[in-house]
Amino acid sequence: SSSSSSSSHRATGFAAFQSPLLGDVRIRLLYQTPEVYLTDVAKQKKIKKQGWKFACTSPDENGMGEEAIMPELHPEIVFNQIVKQIHVHMEDTKTGQVYWDADYEIPTQFIENLKGKSKLTKTMLPANPLNPGTNFRKPCLPKDENEPHLFDISIQTQDKTYKDGFTLWGKHEGFHNFRGPMAHIGFEAYRLPVLEKDPESGEEKEQLGDWEPGGSYSKGPAHDSRQMRLIYGEEDPWYNEDTGDTGRVYYDYIINPWARRRGMYKYLDKYALPPLTHPQHQSSGEVNPYFGPEFFLL
Repeated sequence: SSSSSSSSHRATGFAAFQSPLLGDVRIRLLYQTPEVYLTDVAKQKKIKKQGWKFACTSPDENGMGEEAIMPELHPEIVFNQIVKQIHVHMEDTKTGQVYWDADYEIPTQFIENLKGKSKLTKTMLPANPLNPGTNFRKPCLPKDENEPHLFDISIQTQDKTYKDGFTLWGKHEGFHNFRGPMAHIGFEAYRLPVLEKDPESGEEKEQLGDWEPGGSYSKGPAHDSRQMRLIYGEEDPWYNEDTGDTGRVYYDYIINPWARRRGMYKYLDKYALPPLTHPQHQSSGEVNPYFGPEFFLL
């Protein structure tokens, strides 16, 4: 009897530590310095429900993404200045893994140059193809990683010379400045829990399972309520499941007004705390997920 009780106890405890299934990698643009006019590193595919153009689909054993292939070898970057030679470096700031490290020679571009700009096009090949790391690898993170990874792309020009007109500034050159800053683009790659509708309550719940190495179940905790998932950044209130639209504009933190208005501001009801008549607010001797039990015993 006691052994069956303890085994039941273990099973219950084990189930309590199940974790959510994580979805595909998403990308959100966070910042770019004034030298950069535009980039498509965080752009979705033409059919938005298919995901992000440069998000990985099959991470290797180190959690890094696959190399990009034609017709898009790497993201496009439009600069606010005319540049000729650049060095691009992209790394995962959390792990230090380098995803892109290449030199490019940008030819004369009459239309862009007339506007005072230059463009690193998506089909442009590196000037140093034999060097390791020149091929762009898609931003990625392990299948069980529940926290976002910040990626930084730094761009250094290699155009300026000393007064002799021949000796390049080299590594002393930032972005058209001596010992100055480079241009930067910052974005996050992340995974969100996969949600499914509970057949009884109709509410969205996380798909839970047992974590195992190399699997897609999160190494982080599960959160039962949508309010907690929202607080921990594990649910996107603006993403449209029907169309795949993110509800954002260029930068991820700028919400499209139409996303707020969708369904007559439906998100206000969806993420509001349940009314006091809801069973979750009834005192039953268990810890309430929104307020401590002492709140109801006053």
